[in-house]
Amino acid sequence: MKIKLREVMDKIESGNFSPETYEQLHKSLRRSGSDFLRSQHCRGLAQQVLKSNSTEAKDYALLLLNDAEKMYADCSGTELSSIWQSKGNLFFDLGEYEKAYDNFLKWEKAYTTKQSGLGGVHHDLLRSVLLQDNFTMSNELKRVYTLSKQESNFIVTRNMKLYWLVSEMIMALHENDMDLLKSRQLEALQIIDTRNRPSDLEKTYKKNRIKDDVSLPDKVIDYIKRHEGNNNNAKHSER
Repeated sequence: MKIKLREVMDKIESGNFSPETYEQLHKSLRRSGSDFLRSQHCRGLAQQVLKSNSTEAKDYALLLLNDAEKMYADCSGTELSSIWQSKGNLFFDLGEYEKAYDNFLKWEKAYTTKQSGLGGVHHDLLRSVLLQDNFTMSNELKRVYTLSKQESNFIVTRNMKLYWLVSEMIMALHENDMDLLKSRQLEALQIIDTRNRPSDLEKTYKKNRIKDDVSLPDKVIDYIKRHEGNNNNAKHSER
């Protein structure tokens, strides 16, 4: 008896991650048209599974995204880019920052220079570079920071602003500019410690009715708070 794809997907969305259901899924997918559609089904199902936010759900979502990328590879560049974006976000959430960076880098390379701002790929690269390199100065940090600041086709969040400020703290420390370091630290602390949005973003958020909460890995908050602005050492020896 053939099981409809929607029935199998409903089972998985409800938390049935058994090997039998997984096998049923791919049997149903093979009857569902092109690789592009199969890949979209896997990616969309992964996003639904992630709503439960459990470790098991994240592992299963990653399995589905890997299937979307490898089993149904004959799909468009746009679809592959969406897969790499989703995998990068998932790896970042899991704290696997090197793998997050690798997937975001694939996403970036899939676009031409003119197109690379779509979806904020350089901001995702920036946050993963900061964490995988443990807040150290590098040419790649400078590159993705510059490109992230140039992207203008999306709304800047407080989290994004904080990643920019952390990058500027690292560069100030590298140049031994303690005044700039202190200035950027105080600005970041103000965003973290109050509910006030940066004044340059207020109109945008009000217009678009956006609720924007600070949500950063603890390592980022710790980095911001541990610099008092009077550190005379321009090198990063701390973890």
